[in-house]
Amino acid sequence: MRRTVYLLIPVMLFVLTMLHLQEVRITNERQYLNYETRLQSLAMSTSLQRYRVALHMFFNETIQRPEIASLIASAVSAEGMERQRLRALLHEQLGPAYARLQQLGIEQLQIHTEDGHSFLRFHEPDRYGDYLLPYRPSLGVVRRQGEPLFLFEVGRLFIGFRHVEPVTDNGRLVASVEAGVSFDQVRELLIENDPGTVYRFLLRRDPVEAVVLDFYRQQRSQLSPSAFGANYLMLDQMPTQGAELAGVGFTALAQQLQQPALEGSLAKELPFTLGFAIDAQYFTSTFIPVHDVDGALAAWVVAFSPSSLLKSIYDDYYSDLSIGAVMLLVVTTLLLILASKHNALSRQTQRMDAISAAVGEGIFVLDPQRRAAYVNQSACELTGYSEAQLMASDIHDLIHAHPHTAADPCPILSTMATGEPHTGDEQFLRADGEVMDVAVTSRAMRQKGQITGVVTVFRDITERKRLEQRLAHMATIDELTGLMN
Repeated sequence: MRRTVYLLIPVMLFVLTMLHLQEVRITNERQYLNYETRLQSLAMSTSLQRYRVALHMFFNETIQRPEIASLIASAVSAEGMERQRLRALLHEQLGPAYARLQQLGIEQLQIHTEDGHSFLRFHEPDRYGDYLLPYRPSLGVVRRQGEPLFLFEVGRLFIGFRHVEPVTDNGRLVASVEAGVSFDQVRELLIENDPGTVYRFLLRRDPVEAVVLDFYRQQRSQLSPSAFGANYLMLDQMPTQGAELAGVGFTALAQQLQQPALEGSLAKELPFTLGFAIDAQYFTSTFIPVHDVDGALAAWVVAFSPSSLLKSIYDDYYSDLSIGAVMLLVVTTLLLILASKHNALSRQTQRMDAISAAVGEGIFVLDPQRRAAYVNQSACELTGYSEAQLMASDIHDLIHAHPHTAADPCPILSTMATGEPHTGDEQFLRADGEVMDVAVTSRAMRQKGQITGVVTVFRDITERKRLEQRLAHMATIDELTGLMN
């Protein structure tokens, strides 16, 4: 039973140690993943802000110039051949400005009429006149609010981020203008700041299928089923970019994320980061939500990165767990040794108790510091003290009554110092104060040549002493009687 208890102690310690180390690992991992989420979210918002500021400045310097705004107002209100002529003139005058946008990688530049029709697409000048409001709610928002708007929106011909601004002439809204920034252009900015990261763009399937799915499948081949679930499509305008990360294919990275934690996190529609391992390599995957003009979730930007810090967190965890296991193994071994010695001592004590009970003599053992190491029941009965009283006291000072001095030391304690045995008569004090004559035998205990204690055996010889005294008294009386006769 005792051995089982000794085995349960290290098992419980190991479980508690494992739980503690796991809690530390989870806390460190959570803090690190939260940091990655904030970092990637900041990088995303910074990249979009750069485009928004640049496009706003561009529109102010070009489209919002009075002569251009007046030309747009005249063009959108004209009809027939005059409308065509003014559209061509507008395209000619803004051509250099559009070329500067193309140098920045922005191909999408478009002017809309105030009622929501496409008036001039600089990237497709022959395609115009289609009604956009049913597909482009952002145009209605700009029309009503009269303020610039930068947002993500799915269109029939373009999926991406759009900067839309109203065009006014003499304080009157006459049109709107927009520039489209593709995800690939945003990704290039993100990669500039973090070249070791792979970025992907996930679109919610429902709004895409309602507007542009067939067009993109047939002409662009940029939309493909997503490994992240049937509710999403992947928009990849440069499918070869970042095909591998640290030697691991993107498909393997995406498949590794097929876990309950992903589905639950996506449902919350908040930024989050997950950590995972493939072939002893650790990665993080950060999901940043993208919302449309109505605030509804439209897409996710997904960033995959190799993570040496996450690997360090797990390496430290496994290392500490191994060290803890070794230490607990040592503790278990020591406890088993202690249990074995305790059992041996218990058996020895039982044998001593049995022997001492049979002989009826008192036995007590003192260690080198004169502390009681053992007393038997006969010693308690002879002295009148309980076992607890004798074990808690200096037995020698408690029961040994003798006139010994420094010049004539106690023979029992001398045995401790010299190792020489002692046999003789002594006097012990009982608990009731009565002096008891005892015959004492003391022997030193040795281990590896060192004295480790003294065993003292004693028996009550009070009656014998009294008898000897009576006999001696009677002999004296007989002797006096003889002299008198």
